[in-house]
Amino acid sequence: MNCERARAMMLGAEGGLRVALHLLHCPACRAEAGRIRALDSALQTLPRHAPPEALLAKVLAAADSPSVLPQTKESHMKRRVLLAAAAMVVIAALAAVVVPGRHGTRDAKTIFASVAQAMENVTSLYMGGRVSGGKELMPGLQEMWMGERAQAVRYYDKGAGKLMAAKADLDTKQWWFYDGRTKALYRADLTPVWDKAEKAVPRLLRFYRSGGLTDRFLKNWPHIKHEMAVEKRDGGDVGVLTFFFEQDLPGTPPQHVIDREVFEINLADDSLLAQRRYFKYPDGTERIIEDLSTITYNTPVPEDKELLAEAKQVPEVAATVLVDQTQNGLYLRLAVDGKPINEGSAPTTMEVPRG
Repeated sequence: MNCERARAMMLGAEGGLRVALHLLHCPACRAEAGRIRALDSALQTLPRHAPPEALLAKVLAAADSPSVLPQTKESHMKRRVLLAAAAMVVIAALAAVVVPGRHGTRDAKTIFASVAQAMENVTSLYMGGRVSGGKELMPGLQEMWMGERAQAVRYYDKGAGKLMAAKADLDTKQWWFYDGRTKALYRADLTPVWDKAEKAVPRLLRFYRSGGLTDRFLKNWPHIKHEMAVEKRDGGDVGVLTFFFEQDLPGTPPQHVIDREVFEINLADDSLLAQRRYFKYPDGTERIIEDLSTITYNTPVPEDKELLAEAKQVPEVAATVLVDQTQNGLYLRLAVDGKPINEGSAPTTMEVPRG
């Protein structure tokens, strides 16, 4: 394949693999592909405008206007058709910015909204991978299950290498947390706060099943820098949607980092394939802090005995549920003697957003 053909195919839907092979050996075309991606990313940040209703009519009227140069009937018709086609291109560009290629009729926001809706509508969602506990990803898996009536998490503490697990279950009205460091199982009854938990927790679980995508990304879409690419994998199209944020990490002094979150999407059914997060530091180094590479839909939440396979005989500690109404919503925490357990950790804290 020559460069002219490769560059033409970059803008179309065909030849994904052939173009990719050409790019491996052609620095000039790789640079051109980078410019196309940058242009597409810039276009996606532009505001949307409704084209004037009279635009097409004005263009066609201009096509009928007398020309300084003499025209045959055939050339006049060609001019009219070309101007009409140009007008339709302008109208399409004004109406929406779209992802190029086979899925070019849908923009990145439409695809991402479909992903969030699909995740929220499943009966349960499983996400497995690793999260950072320091300079490297934690050993072992972090696993999360989000169902309609229960949520469970299982992971390993980096420092001690011990199992941590928790589950909140509306059907049994139980919320427990197992701490492998102390070999203690804390269990609380949700009945005393049932009037709040019965309404709030299902809303929280819907929020978790969608990964918070609606609240974190879709509601703030115009203000978030992002870029979209489409890759060929195993004969199918995978959308790679990347978001960029800047934030200051707590510390003395605070560290300013670029937070990059990457979502890999199966464009055949808008299911989420993987979710990864990276921090880029001022010295230019970048570290992966989250790698959720196993995501399955409608995977049942495990029974307690499956989650606590290593905890056959452990002391059980009676816990209670603290409920606080905050500006952002409802805040539930597991506590013993009025003191929160493992405060700030997701397994012992549920923050239910408003709405």
